[in-house]
Amino acid sequence: MREQAANDPAATIADLRRHFSEAERDAAGYEAEQVNRITRAEDIPDPFACESDEIGWVVSGLIPARGITIIAGEAGAGKTWLALALARATTVGGNFLGRRTSPKRVLYLDRENPLSVIRERLQVLFGGPSDLRPWGLWCQEEPPLIGDQRLLEFARTEPVLIIDSMIRFHRADENSATQMALVMASLRELATVGASIVVLHHKAKGDTSSYRGSSDIVAGADVAFSLLRRNVLLELRTIKNRFAVETSVKIKANFWSGEFAVVDTPELNSASEVDRLADVIHSSPGLTQNEVIKQCGIQRGRAIELLHGLDGKQWHRRKGTNRSQLYFPPQVVPNGIVVGSSRNHNAHASESSSGPDSNWREPLGITQVVPVFPPLMGGNREPLEFYGT
Repeated sequence: MREQAANDPAATIADLRRHFSEAERDAAGYEAEQVNRITRAEDIPDPFACESDEIGWVVSGLIPARGITIIAGEAGAGKTWLALALARATTVGGNFLGRRTSPKRVLYLDRENPLSVIRERLQVLFGGPSDLRPWGLWCQEEPPLIGDQRLLEFARTEPVLIIDSMIRFHRADENSATQMALVMASLRELATVGASIVVLHHKAKGDTSSYRGSSDIVAGADVAFSLLRRNVLLELRTIKNRFAVETSVKIKANFWSGEFAVVDTPELNSASEVDRLADVIHSSPGLTQNEVIKQCGIQRGRAIELLHGLDGKQWHRRKGTNRSQLYFPPQVVPNGIVVGSSRNHNAHASESSSGPDSNWREPLGITQVVPVFPPLMGGNREPLEFYGT
């Protein structure tokens, strides 16, 4: 520095100014970071002031949008067939297992099946080439593992992300709660930025458990199913569902035609009833229980059972005037009411036909920008590494 000052004092002053400028910028960034940090309980934002979407569904009552769903079953139970049928319903349009679906782009990652099997099943389900292009080991570049940063870029386009199967997409010990918690945390990050994740998972034949591995696998999911196969009949049993009533769906599978018909069951009727109740509540927020029952056309006792049982999952209930109970869609929450506090209400109180409370606020508007899928190119980046037990 001294040598430089002797030869060119102006250059030394310029260097000092640059260093001071960088120091000021770093200091300003540090101060801003300190301002935004939560250091007191009072700094935690009000959940009702935070932007949030209401509960959405890829498949009504079965597969939540922006959530994690696990389908576990023995080898040969039909997990891949069912996942490809789901991909067809969301890609082409139509119902899946007798339930409404939301059109979405599907990213199918496959490290389980050879190309010949996938091609044969796509021919059955789609009739040939389609918009669904599974990314498997037959591609020049292998599909990314869980933890690969490229999956975050895909997730921001809000696809249905199907992973076939879990064991092939990580290097963790499935029996280790610590390691599987990290895997599930990576999936949660993808769901948080927009992906609706469906993970196919194995269970050992003859095992009494509904799935294989640590309990943190299901603990980290929003919905989990066990898929059982008895010849041409499949049964999708709920292990866990955070958002809807638990159900069991019996399916008659025709693997030659790719058709999966739901056998008429009380659970199927229940799903249709839930849809009818949700449609009434979403179209007219703030209706009383009597008004909801009148408009949905469901038997009164059954309607009350569903309205109370799904409070806090499909809709929210609050106490109105004259001991009435008012129903609102998720995120349409009246001021001063604790969501999900229906246990404090008198479930057998008489109802009046009071109109909706005027003191409720609309959900926060969120504008979604959906970019185009980036090209499948570039080398695999380093996946998450897991150490310890």
